[in-house]
Amino acid sequence: MSNRLPLVFSLLLALALTSLLPAAAQPSMPGEPAIPAGAYTGRSLNVHLISPANYTFYDFKANETLTVAVTNPTGSRMTAYIALYRHNKWNVLGKLGEVGPGENRTLSYPLNFSYHGRTAETDQLGIAAGFDGTYSGNIIHVGENWAPYENRLASTLSLFGVPMAGLLLGILAMIMGRVFSVTQREHIRHRIFFISRPAELLADVITSPLFWLFELACGAVLVAIILFFTLSDISPDIGWLIFLLGGAAAIFMPVVYLVAAWAFKYYRRQTFRLMVSMFTWGIMATLIAFLINTACTLLIGAVVGKSVAFAIAAVLVAPVTEETSKGTGVLILSGRRDFGGLLDGILYGFAIGMGFAFIENWLYFAVNANPVHVGGVMEWAYDMLYRSLLDSLGHGCFTGATGAFVGYFKARRPAGGFAVKGFLLGLPVAMVLHSSFNLLDVIGSTVPTAFGIPLPLFDPLLTLVIFVFYICLGIYLQAREKHERPGTG
Repeated sequence: MSNRLPLVFSLLLALALTSLLPAAAQPSMPGEPAIPAGAYTGRSLNVHLISPANYTFYDFKANETLTVAVTNPTGSRMTAYIALYRHNKWNVLGKLGEVGPGENRTLSYPLNFSYHGRTAETDQLGIAAGFDGTYSGNIIHVGENWAPYENRLASTLSLFGVPMAGLLLGILAMIMGRVFSVTQREHIRHRIFFISRPAELLADVITSPLFWLFELACGAVLVAIILFFTLSDISPDIGWLIFLLGGAAAIFMPVVYLVAAWAFKYYRRQTFRLMVSMFTWGIMATLIAFLINTACTLLIGAVVGKSVAFAIAAVLVAPVTEETSKGTGVLILSGRRDFGGLLDGILYGFAIGMGFAFIENWLYFAVNANPVHVGGVMEWAYDMLYRSLLDSLGHGCFTGATGAFVGYFKARRPAGGFAVKGFLLGLPVAMVLHSSFNLLDVIGSTVPTAFGIPLPLFDPLLTLVIFVFYICLGIYLQAREKHERPGTG
């Protein structure tokens, strides 16, 4: 199943995962008997563990055969089952075999072990045998030592991940250095607050570097949450590497897309500072959407259950809260008199989406789709590449729709609340696009996978179509504007 879920689901899934006991075997199989819990805790069956009680693992997954000797204390033939204690209950894994009256028989069962982020784990397994609904049972414990695999994982992340992260950050530094050299002569109009119109005053506030600090502080709250859940779910030496490498991967493409969007408007280009203001607004919007999404999901889950709540919130709640929190930034910025038309609105909305994608991707890379949860470093790298390239575009394209309507109506009549009308018309469009993306993601999760890697088919196509449309529209609008201005063309 695809793991590209909205921000709130990444965190909620992390909360759920931290509460689960590590599993040494597959989940309960359908059709197996419901054996009373007391059958295991009563320890009335003679069970002797023959296979090792402790295993050491060098890879993310391993298969081992559990072998036990079971003695039938009754005069009737008994069927023995094996169960795993998980979620505070016993879950039957499968059938061990038949044991004749008074017989002592050796039985085996294949166990599939996988790394869950902890160096040492102990699995509690129950063996129960019975007939006619009467069961006797006992408990055995199997230890797992994942230290060798953790050392290998940490070495891989250090040898390959750290240099790659350094390269990405170095490229960003060069890009931003070049942008600074081009924009250092930019002048952004400042006004004295008491002579400004309220809309202009509010727009001036959100473009102030002091307000940027507030927005970054909001993002830092979620970054702290990311770090907390990363370190609580994974051993610290690996957790810190995953957190830092995930952050480097999360910021790279959003900033590249931000600069590309700014440079795309080659004719009457807006100041880069305004693009940065929208980027930081997107960072703040992640916290706003996170709080509302989490509250709504928990409320829905209390009524219909967690799994159904996830689906409902993905399609109906998250698009509304996220697009509203993001799109409001474009509406406020439209209070500036130098806010351009339709293309400026698209680019400002896109910039907000990049700020939002940065924080959301960081949470995703470090908590929901880290190497522990996806099954290895290569799978992690695939997820980071896919989400950075395509999913980041989604947030920009969706909010760009809101910005397009705001810019279009603002250009038609700068005063008179036309920008608000554009916001009220554009916001539903952004919500529908976002909701369709999430719905298609759910559909795409049912598509068969190759080599254990998800093959998303539908939602990236939607994003790419919108993105190409924006590019074509932007080229057309700039060519027309240049031709229509006196003295040009």
